Amino acid sequence: MRGGGQLVGISAEGKALFKDKGVEPVMYGYDKEGKLLQIYNRNPKQMEQVKRWADYSEIRAQVMKDGYELFADDGSYGFSEEMRQVTEHTGEPFVASENRKECRVSWLESGDKPRLARSVFFGPGSIGGGHVYDFRPGDRDYSYGAVRRLRV
Repeated sequence: MRGGGQLVGISAEGKALFKDKGVEPVMYGYDKEGKLLQIYNRNPKQMEQVKRWADYSEIRAQVMKDGYELFADDGSYGFSEEMRQVTEHTGEPFVASENRKECRVSWLESGDKPRLARSVFFGPGSIGGGHVYDFRPGDRDYSYGAVRRLRV
């Protein structure tokens, strides 16, 4: 996990719950050869290489391939217990830009081929850890990424 991961709570099954360290989501994009890049901490050199940003399905597939999961909301556009544990334990927003002056989005688990995909949106002035919204799963943008979850 990025930064060695961060213990943020205990899952309902009693497993230790970890997330990537920091508030920036892990970003995913493709270089000019079509190779998928994982970008931590918005690394400027890597971001310059991106020719096309990954969408929900591509990010979800890579997160799962790497052995992680996406967080899920509570089913009613609210933070799940695990998401609340993240904000309470860290004292930070669930997802945000490091400087809190730019928008960031972390995809949430929405299934294999959703018509709309849930995500946490953080914008300047956001209160709390951000807000859960539906976005088009095909959206591609430099502000979209994933806060990855690991239960062990």
